[in-house]
Amino acid sequence: MKRFEFSLETVLKLRVSQEREWENQLASITGECERIRKSIVDFEAEKNRCAVENQFRDVNSLMAVANYQARMDSQVRKAQKQLVLKERERESVLKDFIEASKKRKILDKLKEKKMDEYHHLRNKFDEKMNDDINNSVYGNQRRI
Repeated sequence: MKRFEFSLETVLKLRVSQEREWENQLASITGECERIRKSIVDFEAEKNRCAVENQFRDVNSLMAVANYQARMDSQVRKAQKQLVLKERERESVLKDFIEASKKRKILDKLKEKKMDEYHHLRNKFDEKMNDDINNSVYGNQRRI
């Protein structure tokens, strides 16, 4: 009996490749989201550090600190907008990744089912061959 061959193996490899591509895109976008989150935390920390370290009490330094803090607030808002956009993009890529994963899993299950069928047929074939060998040996012994 010939060995097992899955007729859709090339399609399965393609699906695995597509799933990997979506997974890489998802990882990349997730990394960008984390980078943006870290920058927001850094802007907030810088704003707080500036307020704590300001020991000057003259009007000019207070104005400079207020302007710097306003700039940090502006940077935080800008980063939050970027984060919202990246999160939307991430969710879209996540949906595509899940879809690609489902398509691959369907073919994996089909391959497993076909392999189980093959093994079942292979076992039947081996049993038949063993029976034939045993019958011929028994037949030869009876003649003697």
